[in-house]
Amino acid sequence: MFDVTFDRKRGVMELPRIEIHLANLPQLMNLIAFEQSRGQRAGTPAPLTSYSALMSSLVRSGQDVSVLQRGGIVDNLLSNDDEAAINFFSRLGDPCTMHYSDNLFAQLFDDVKCYHDSSWHKHRTVFKRAHCSTPWSIIALVLAIIAFFYSFFSQSVAIYGQARPH
Repeated sequence: MFDVTFDRKRGVMELPRIEIHLANLPQLMNLIAFEQSRGQRAGTPAPLTSYSALMSSLVRSGQDVSVLQRGGIVDNLLSNDDEAAINFFSRLGDPCTMHYSDNLFAQLFDDVKCYHDSSWHKHRTVFKRAHCSTPWSIIALVLAIIAFFYSFFSQSVAIYGQARPH
């Protein structure tokens, strides 16, 4: 449940699989309440509270639930309606109060923010969506690059031949 990783190079977060159904919500909420009632000292991570805060921040719309279901991360046993899963995670995150530095996933949040704020990743994503969305567009891009270098090389040879006649 707590084995959450983020690959900063690829921008991919890996989460363990979770089944959501009606029996899980009260059990998890009670465990979170128990964890918070223990009186956490500053600097001591609260794993369940951290996990519920993470999932609450990841699941905010029906699209988020659909992406997590397609990735095999969330198994929604509540219903076919994505709203039920959204309500599950929002209710799970309701009782959560914790300081950011005490969050078990604070470094993960920092890594995701750093990745998101990087202009390189934004430009690369825009380029891939605009120019590499289909196999044909990738082939056209490769051929355009080859044509560019061919014309550059042939122009260089022509200029060199004019500058240094035999």
